[in-house]
Amino acid sequence: MTPERFRQIEELYHAALEDRAVLDGADPELRSEVESLLAQQVSLPELGSASTATQVAVGALLGPYRIEAQIGEGGMGTVYRALDTKLNRPVAIKLLSDQLADAAARRRFQREAQTASSLNHPHILTVHDAGEIEGRQYLVTEYIDGGTLKDWAKTEKRAWRQVVELLTGVADGLATAHTAGILHRDIKPANILITKSGYAKLADFGLAKLVEEFVPDGPTQTLTEKRTRAGMVIGTIAYMSPEQASGKPLDARSDIFSFGVVLYSMLAGRRPFEGATDLETLQTIIHGTSAPLGDEIPVALRSVVEKALEKDPADRYQSMREMVVDLRRLTRQSGQSAVVPSTEPVAATATRQRRRRWWIAAALATVALGAGGWWTFRSKPPTLIDGSTPSANREANDQYNLAFNVINSQNDVPRAKQIFGRALELDPHFASAHLQHASMIVVELFNGFSNDVNGIYQAEEELHQAEHSLPGSDGLLLSTQTAIYLAEGRLDRIPAARLEEHARKGGSPLTFLVIIRLLQGQTQEPRAMLQEWIERHPLDSTQRMFLGEILRTQGDRPGAIKALELVTEQAIHPTAAWILTMSYLDDGKPEKARALLEGMRPVFEKNYMWRHAWAILLATEGKRTEAHQAMDEETLKYARLTWLVTSATADFYALQGDPSKAIEWLQLGIARGDERVSYYRRNPRLATLRGDPRFQSLLKSVEARGK
Repeated sequence: MTPERFRQIEELYHAALEDRAVLDGADPELRSEVESLLAQQVSLPELGSASTATQVAVGALLGPYRIEAQIGEGGMGTVYRALDTKLNRPVAIKLLSDQLADAAARRRFQREAQTASSLNHPHILTVHDAGEIEGRQYLVTEYIDGGTLKDWAKTEKRAWRQVVELLTGVADGLATAHTAGILHRDIKPANILITKSGYAKLADFGLAKLVEEFVPDGPTQTLTEKRTRAGMVIGTIAYMSPEQASGKPLDARSDIFSFGVVLYSMLAGRRPFEGATDLETLQTIIHGTSAPLGDEIPVALRSVVEKALEKDPADRYQSMREMVVDLRRLTRQSGQSAVVPSTEPVAATATRQRRRRWWIAAALATVALGAGGWWTFRSKPPTLIDGSTPSANREANDQYNLAFNVINSQNDVPRAKQIFGRALELDPHFASAHLQHASMIVVELFNGFSNDVNGIYQAEEELHQAEHSLPGSDGLLLSTQTAIYLAEGRLDRIPAARLEEHARKGGSPLTFLVIIRLLQGQTQEPRAMLQEWIERHPLDSTQRMFLGEILRTQGDRPGAIKALELVTEQAIHPTAAWILTMSYLDDGKPEKARALLEGMRPVFEKNYMWRHAWAILLATEGKRTEAHQAMDEETLKYARLTWLVTSATADFYALQGDPSKAIEWLQLGIARGDERVSYYRRNPRLATLRGDPRFQSLLKSVEARGK
């Protein structure tokens, strides 16, 4: 569009705002452009202006919520930090303007808020409550202690990898919302909240839709957040899709465009579409092109952003899930390093060989993946683990079989995972290799050898690629899926009926069924299941290990220690050692816990399960400074991934004299499905919390849900 043409459109647009009759004499193309913009214009009072927004005093009660401070104000209303007096927890309350909607629209808002609250995803802001008081709408959400994505970007210069890793989780949350039939319609940095620990949460679902529904029959309006003219916000102009800016019907691809704008802005430090005025910005979004991202951005990432920002929705990603897959793939591939010759001294090589001998023992832990027993591999590599047809690529089959030989002869999971990866490079559609590669990623994560959350996403992606070609009843597929859902805190996605069906055969389905029952606070049934199995299979260390955890949860310390010592006599591995450490501490024997962990130090010092257990031991011994140093950010990052240690991190902070942090971690563990209320009441490391009303309220709320 030429500058002259744009000037004509702008002049005619402003003239038509006063008298639409001026359009009668315009040429058809010019008239069409201006009518497209006018179709968005409607005169309404400006939301949040001094005449319509009523402030709430600090200390006032909004139902059970006591207002503590105002923490934000915007076009939709005012945000407060408040205290939930029933559960004694901090919350955020967005109080909407009383001018926002009529009675019918308010009812629609209540229904939509309920839908948003049903979304269960770690990267979506949790909605606790929604309602109306004295004619005003409000939303109650979890309180985020950090700032927005915009604040995060300003604190320091961010590398592209940091940006992508942070926003991929948000993209995954948005994909989950789309699957549930919910469009966001206002994706922007201000609606992405970042915790102090660097965790992103997508906020404000449904609000933009509410405003759009409120607009009377006839044309709809689009406004920027800038209060430069009267109207209501149904999005923020700079982050709108072309179809949103044109007032056309929207679908999930509009959110994809807006997310692409956010991603571009974080990578480039500027928005892709800008203008001196709102009208100019709208025109740039609809007709303009963005400047290319710099050469410092990988070509693959530039391609992802460009595809998301296509003007025609048909040319964009057709689902958010597709974009998530590409983002995860490029971070994974760019993180791979070339193989270089080893320059390790002989002593280091010997240590590495010892570590290899212990790798398979480490794999015996939380995710006992395999067709039977702990981790069972076929002795004849040409037969794929699920009996399916091998790859058509002979070299890919050779790599697949080599990986099995590495496992059988060296117990080297990282190397086997790398070789399975080579098989996939040769045949990207090799379903069985995808499954094996995914299962090894999960083994590394759940046994403390990695704390990279992207590994969970990668494994999930590979399972999606494999499950269409593999039997739905495959034990390894079922186990790996369950492990991933446990890590994501999405227990509702776990195929419990299939687990129960396969549990009769023992192996990993039995293990995971026991874990789920244990998380639900049940101990008698899973204890009986494991005891019956172990009587028939006395060498099954996986089931014996979890029997030890059940006994520990029930308060049978001697029984737990006996079972776990039998396990560690066969092989020392991080998860069994972690449970045994907790059992020793429960039994008042820190010296035994120290001896166990010190003996593992030469090989497992960098293992996150070991580090977590070591930090709790130091805290138990009263060595607060050393304990704090041991429980570093990387270990805490791992603690968020694994059900066994998430809630146990509350033990650490309780011992360190930080009850607020302890309750925060306990809340996180419960939110991720760990509802062992009886154990929490019995746990000696949580003794200092028993008189805290927040602790009691939290446990009572879990018990109330169970009833």
